[in-house]
Amino acid sequence: MPFLKIKRANENNLNGFDIEIPLQKLVAITGISGSGKSSLAFDIIAKEGQRRYLETLPSFARQFSGKYSRPLADKIDNLPVTIAVGQKTFGNNPRSTVGTLTDIYDLLRLLFARFGLSTHNIPLSRTLFSFNSKVGQCEQCKGIGKEETIDIQKVVIHPEKTIRNGALAPTLPSGYIMYSQVTMDSLNLVCKAEGFDIDKTWNELNESQKKVILYGSKKIKVPFGKHSLESRLKWTGIKIKPRENEYYKGLITIMNDILNRDRNANILKYVTAIDCQKCNGDKLNEAALKVKIEGRNIAELNNLSILQLFNWVNEHKLNPDAAEIKEELLYKMELIIDLGLGHLKIGQTATNLSQSELQRIKISNQLSSKLSNILYVFDEPTIGLNKHQKERLLNHFRRLKNNGNSILIVDHDLTTIKAVDWIIDMGIGAGTDGGNILFNGRLKEFLNSSIESYTLKALKENFNENENDNKKQKHNKKVALNFENKEYKLNIGEINIITGLTSKEQKSITTILLNKNNFQKHIYIDQTPIGRTPRSNPATYTGLSELIRDLFSQLTESKQNKFSKSKFSFNTKGGRCETCLGAGKIQLGLHYLGNIDLLCESCNGDRFKKEVLNIKYQGYSIAEIYNHSVTDAITLFKDQPKIIHILQLMKKLGLGYLKLGQSSTTLSGGEAQRIKLTKELQSKHSSNALFIIDHPTIGLHPYDINNLINTFNHIALKENTVLCFDQNEIGRAHV
Repeated sequence: MPFLKIKRANENNLNGFDIEIPLQKLVAITGISGSGKSSLAFDIIAKEGQRRYLETLPSFARQFSGKYSRPLADKIDNLPVTIAVGQKTFGNNPRSTVGTLTDIYDLLRLLFARFGLSTHNIPLSRTLFSFNSKVGQCEQCKGIGKEETIDIQKVVIHPEKTIRNGALAPTLPSGYIMYSQVTMDSLNLVCKAEGFDIDKTWNELNESQKKVILYGSKKIKVPFGKHSLESRLKWTGIKIKPRENEYYKGLITIMNDILNRDRNANILKYVTAIDCQKCNGDKLNEAALKVKIEGRNIAELNNLSILQLFNWVNEHKLNPDAAEIKEELLYKMELIIDLGLGHLKIGQTATNLSQSELQRIKISNQLSSKLSNILYVFDEPTIGLNKHQKERLLNHFRRLKNNGNSILIVDHDLTTIKAVDWIIDMGIGAGTDGGNILFNGRLKEFLNSSIESYTLKALKENFNENENDNKKQKHNKKVALNFENKEYKLNIGEINIITGLTSKEQKSITTILLNKNNFQKHIYIDQTPIGRTPRSNPATYTGLSELIRDLFSQLTESKQNKFSKSKFSFNTKGGRCETCLGAGKIQLGLHYLGNIDLLCESCNGDRFKKEVLNIKYQGYSIAEIYNHSVTDAITLFKDQPKIIHILQLMKKLGLGYLKLGQSSTTLSGGEAQRIKLTKELQSKHSSNALFIIDHPTIGLHPYDINNLINTFNHIALKENTVLCFDQNEIGRAHV
């Protein structure tokens, strides 16, 4: 049996171990959060595979590979071509859809180009059906399917007020209404000519009067310009020109003109997107939409769900010559349906997908690639899957393995772990208490062993509610929630879990609950990133950095150098490294590999200027403190109660292994979520608050789930209500 061999793995908290990992097997790396799983799988194995790929590129690209450091391991032998599937999203391109990400839409374009029928005498090609090409896209919306327009509801924000006193959002403190191009007095002249004045509330105006304000009038001409003649006469050194008289054009008219010329940040505050009036949101031009197969054009198929399209392709007798395209379409869609994504529409934009849905799309792309001799590294591939979907995913992994590939997964799911060939268990704890190989061998041998391991304990016994350190309380108060002919009853002052919903259903229920007045406060904690740049991190998000900067600014040496608090910020000029702008890294964009972070050569990743790094607290510079884990920082700041409070909350939520300055771009959705929860728990909530938490057990080992439930029980014991959307069976067993 061939093995991947690693000698002296030292990345992050790994303790310099040697390890041999079997190839062409299904291997799981397990352990509690922070035990070193990702360091081994991604920071050593996947990173080295990426670096070796860079070395195969032309000389121009290879110049950057020298800066792309080798992982901290003495030697790595027998490493196959490696593809890592992490949890990072595809980005925010509005042109990316489920169909384009999965290649389903590309296959549909090929199908229509070869076998479509049209009443127009036009040549059919794949580009004709592309909303990203000038040949096929709608001329008006340029293939976006949406048109930007000024949203009246964003302009009229205080309908109970008069126009003079601020009914309209663009009204400045001086009284001038931005974008109106006339003074308030001139606008009043227009209104009076139309039979009303600007001292009526917006709600008192009739529709025709409102249209005057928004779309203009041709009753009288008024002087243009924001300054009155009286104020203009006070100007000195400027030759006063007479203002031109013109008809008032109307606020919305002027704002739309500006939007079409210059999409600046100020005007975009008042913009909303609506379906394109020319293509009705179909993105394509008339020639493309006239082409049909079995009575349907490509836009109609693009608006179907994956399951609906699967059934349509199966049910219709397409041209016999289309058999190969049909087979490929069905194969791809069956994979995606197996992963629980059959409900997604082909044309649904990527920006509307959850992290779990995006992750599963990436997994489906790899499963359908039909490659061999590849090492696949998957980061928690079972996120968001129910029991049956997990079983189908595992069957696909076995198919990959049988094609001569190697599969390495980082996962906490017990069902998945029980199905692998080989297990690498790490720990026993997190951070400095982890980084060791507890077991490396066949699953059966692991289950029969007696080693001290949280994973082994979970597999043998499962963590149950008896291990929980809080007694659950029961209340008789309930809140009824009716949604899509189903009734949900929320128990007040307890932990509630809703399972089995699509992301769309979940969003709808969340919106309904956030508008219910049964609670004094609503707190929604999802898994969106806490920041999108390397300068965002746990310390900045939770407020720790504020306290740390306060501490540094009060040091004697800081006062002697007249270093203010801002000097210790890597987000502002003064103390930060200006080469990397305080990020510590320079980002390089490569088409196939995405973005690669290179260490800043000016500050060597420290983010600050040298004079700032010379200031020390307890012997550590501020950069060295940001490199501390939460657990280590608790010891360092033992005499700082405000800092300790935040750090202890993070540790209770299983984040003791995280570094204070760890870039938010490297955090998983679950880690980001627990950091958000830390921020919320800092404040002393009164009772009767509703916490809505989106899949809180994602990325958590059963040991960490137990600690999380303890935290939820603390919240509920204070007469607050917790609602979790989740699929995890261990989490459900606690409530």
